[in-house]
Amino acid sequence: AMILRRWVVVVVTSSFVFLPRLTSSLSSLASAGIGPHHAAIRTKNLDNAMKFYSLFGLEEEARFLVNGNRAVWLRGSGTRIELLEQPTTPMPLNLMANPQICGWNHVALDVSGCQGDLTEFLQDLNEDSERLFEKSLKIVQPPKQQLIGQDVYELAFITDPDGALLELIRFNIKLPGKMEPDW
Repeated sequence: AMILRRWVVVVVTSSFVFLPRLTSSLSSLASAGIGPHHAAIRTKNLDNAMKFYSLFGLEEEARFLVNGNRAVWLRGSGTRIELLEQPTTPMPLNLMANPQICGWNHVALDVSGCQGDLTEFLQDLNEDSERLFEKSLKIVQPPKQQLIGQDVYELAFITDPDGALLELIRFNIKLPGKMEPDW
């Protein structure tokens, strides 16, 4: 916390004298293992959202209140998602239909450890959803392959019950050489 306070002071004072200290503070943060802690998703109905995310093996870690509203941390496979119940929250924009919108876009869940390809995984997931909740998954983009560096992934996009966009990503294969994009 002290490192962060020093960093804020440097930014607020805009003094170039403190730049070495800023660099030192940032490298201290990186070496301290600073990384993503959780993604937060607003939901109209916390119970329905918890059921949906249980399909991915996420289990309740903690319940708490945020500004008087119910919230929960779900955890599984090194992932933590915070669900915030906001009963009056409007549905999110369709981000797949509005690619020009900047800012937060989606949460990606790594399903590489699951059996079969991504199409089979989605079929199994949908069967579980229909059996457990009598609801089908909303698939926004069916599985496709994506080359990223040397790695080939399968990815698909679905939405949660409130319309939040989720990417399901599955590592497929590493190519022998790095492929450079045309940009």
